[in-house]
Amino acid sequence: MPAVIVLGMHRSGTSVAAMMLDALGVGMGPADASSDAWVGRHWSNPTGHYENPDFVRLNARLVGYGVAGVREAALSADVAARAGPLAAEIEATIRAATRERWGWKDPWTVLTLEALLPYVPDPRFVFVSRDPAAVARSLTRRDGTPDAEGLRIAAAFADRLARIRAAHPTVPSLELTFDEVTGNPADAARRLAEFVGAPADPARDRRIAAGVLDDAALHREELRLARRELATFPKWMGWLVARELRFDRRGLGPLWSNVVVEFSGTFRAAVSPRVAPR
Repeated sequence: MPAVIVLGMHRSGTSVAAMMLDALGVGMGPADASSDAWVGRHWSNPTGHYENPDFVRLNARLVGYGVAGVREAALSADVAARAGPLAAEIEATIRAATRERWGWKDPWTVLTLEALLPYVPDPRFVFVSRDPAAVARSLTRRDGTPDAEGLRIAAAFADRLARIRAAHPTVPSLELTFDEVTGNPADAARRLAEFVGAPADPARDRRIAAGVLDDAALHREELRLARRELATFPKWMGWLVARELRFDRRGLGPLWSNVVVEFSGTFRAAVSPRVAPR
């Protein structure tokens, strides 16, 4: 029962890779839940995140981050110290997701992988990378992360990914780039199919590629979703508060910061006059 783990920085194309894997029959979501239980569509990711919420919650506890968005402070988390008390939760989360063909994607896994791997009997890695400057621009637009901080975070994630490669040279792996999964998605789907042992099927690969939006379509969908979320902000804010409570983020300060970050990013997207970087 190999587990396909998608590893890459936020805003690097990991969601597209996870979408392709799921379409290829690799269960990337909860084993016992419908697709609407996934971490789903948002103006910043109009085609969906393809994240198993159980792993998102687990990684949140391991990293201990309490503020929305990607911030440099999360990089100093002592994941190893948190992993011990959470051993039973780690094991239960992985056991619940395990099936014949399965995997998960959450960018924070780059920081938590070593705590999770002892419970994964047969891992496979899909690395997805993107130009750090493009990552920083995308983080600025989505989260308001200062550009210099975004560049430092991207560099830190690249270093962690290099360490993972060096520490696990015998784990089967596939390297993809953002430009490949968004610019030539049919070929990326073909390579992923070969990697997971799916039969060759060019028509299937083209169907999967059709789900990857080009920049113009992506921007139209971003605008539509951002404006819808602004129009329903009180209801949406209630959802955000409920999500924060589920993630065990304590205190009004972090909760208020998350609301501000989410609202500010949505407002920027709703009034954006141009096609923005992914």
